[in-house]
Amino acid sequence: MSATTEDIEAQAAMIMARIALERANEPPRIDDSSFPESDRRRVDTLLLMMWHLNSLIDRFTTDLELFDHAEALEFGHRWSHVACRDAALALKDFRDALCYIARAAKECRRLSTPTLLKTIKAAQRSFDIAIPDAVGSRNIAAHSSEQIGTHDDRRRNRLSSVPILIHMARIGRRVTSTRQGREVSFEISVATLDTLKSVRAQVFDAIRPGQGT
Repeated sequence: MSATTEDIEAQAAMIMARIALERANEPPRIDDSSFPESDRRRVDTLLLMMWHLNSLIDRFTTDLELFDHAEALEFGHRWSHVACRDAALALKDFRDALCYIARAAKECRRLSTPTLLKTIKAAQRSFDIAIPDAVGSRNIAAHSSEQIGTHDDRRRNRLSSVPILIHMARIGRRVTSTRQGREVSFEISVATLDTLKSVRAQVFDAIRPGQGT
């Protein structure tokens, strides 16, 4: 059966919407042709780290898809734990990329403005408010033996109020551990993914030509 005019128009609209979304997610272009060499190196860092934010969002998306697939197969499937561990690493990497972006923006004399730096700092703050335990969760995921390797490690990393040691335990989508006397946790969820996308948009909009001045 041949497609109707309405079908063709709907397909075209979907393609245009997808192209618009892809373009919106591309890092802004920076014309550094007149910049001194030192500033060009900072621009290189900005561009690389902005693309890295995209790759980390893709990585967290894959972790989330793997988690959902594994949970559909069996609660507590071993792939669920793999997804959670990698998600913890991806979140910390995302935070690190924000720090490199902030540093490069501050050191690039031709781009650095109070408005730009303030907006990037606000993006970092948005991440830290939404995902406050990114660093602790990553350290636990990456160095599990150090968490429990000795009696002193276990005592130090249990809750200070009660003698309980938790290592990447899950309740629903929240992954919780104990570290240095307190709980640290994050969610492997669409809400967390939306936070990453929102923070990326803040950064890209700040650096986009004409926006950070």
